[in-house]
Amino acid sequence: MVNKSEAAREVTFENVEGLTEEGLPFLIYFRDPAKKDDEKVFVDAVIRELYDQRMSINPLLANGLKFVHPLKHLGKTTK
Repeated sequence: MVNKSEAAREVTFENVEGLTEEGLPFLIYFRDPAKKDDEKVFVDAVIRELYDQRMSINPLLANGLKFVHPLKHLGKTTK
């Protein structure tokens, strides 16, 4: 059984370089921190659908409110 905290780690501006050095592609869920149920849906889906690919993909959670500015440059909004 996979520990849910190991299924998807938190990415921040402070730790992103270290995560990048792991050399795996990111699957990032930019979430609203107030919506804990949405985070659970993502983590459960990672465990259910990507368990066998855990050595080839890096599922990450990110506080979408902290990443608003960089996401805006990619044409993404909070809506």
